[in-house]
Amino acid sequence: SADDPKVQEEYTYLEAMLRMTDEMLAFAGRYGDAAEKAGNLRVAETFRRIPAQAAQTFEEALQFFRFLHYCLWCTFNYNTVGRFDQYMYPYLKQDLENGTLTKEEAFELLEEFFISFNRDSDLYTGMQQGDNGQSMVLGGCAQDGSDCYNLLSDLCMDASLELKLIDPKINLRVHKNTPLALYEKGTRMTKQGLGFPQYSNDDVVIPA
Repeated sequence: SADDPKVQEEYTYLEAMLRMTDEMLAFAGRYGDAAEKAGNLRVAETFRRIPAQAAQTFEEALQFFRFLHYCLWCTFNYNTVGRFDQYMYPYLKQDLENGTLTKEEAFELLEEFFISFNRDSDLYTGMQQGDNGQSMVLGGCAQDGSDCYNLLSDLCMDASLELKLIDPKINLRVHKNTPLALYEKGTRMTKQGLGFPQYSNDDVVIPA
């Protein structure tokens, strides 16, 4: 029944979600207009598609994520990045295979993406630099037990090593088949004194 308080509560929630979605689309449109005015036609073209439509390239996927990430931060939801190398890898793989990007170009985009995590921190109340939950998970096991560490995982490690920035913080999922070379790269990262990577042992955590 429409008079049911639970139904009314759900309707109010859905109405709020739709309103927020409309506001985000309008914000993306303004961002695209500003990019075009500034002469950045590449970004302007991207925002003519996202977030209303799915990202088609690695660059669009990075921009899509950054846009959503920023919108959540504006509502004081300091969200983590999650298994970035898993959900973003298909975009990178596609672009490399069809010649849209070279590995070097992808790495440059990734570094710019990492740098963006360290901007705008003065806009958010109750948050200190480095104390904001911007954690990126790399590697780990797939459901069949195979190793998930891929090219994008490695590029993320290299970007963090080169930039030496506090964000995004790296969390490495490891297991009995993790190669020694990854631990060696993780140790180089630890030596930078930024407090990561943190390690999670899939052989223990998954069964638990």
